[in-house]
Amino acid sequence: MITTKKTPKKVILDLDSPDGNAFVIAATARNLCKQLEYSEVETEKLLTNMLSKDYEHVVATFEMEFGSIVQIEGHKSMVKAVVERIKILSEAEKQRESVTRWLET
Repeated sequence: MITTKKTPKKVILDLDSPDGNAFVIAATARNLCKQLEYSEVETEKLLTNMLSKDYEHVVATFEMEFGSIVQIEGHKSMVKAVVERIKILSEAEKQRESVTRWLET
């Protein structure tokens, strides 16, 4: 049977509000994981990574995972810092994939 994947409604995350703290962001991520039917292992892996570093890492990881369904708003300097962190994380992921391919050959 072919079914469609559940898509949660668009969420707005305001970093300048009380809902913009790291623990609320993590709880929102957990909720979205449930809605998107992530396995418990996938959810825990994401949350462990998300909470492993500083606040910018929390927001950047959240944006990379849920940016297509969540609109993040906040002070210009914070948004700029998160964009820079996403660039760094994306580059690190590319390098990891490159090393993995090299090791597999």
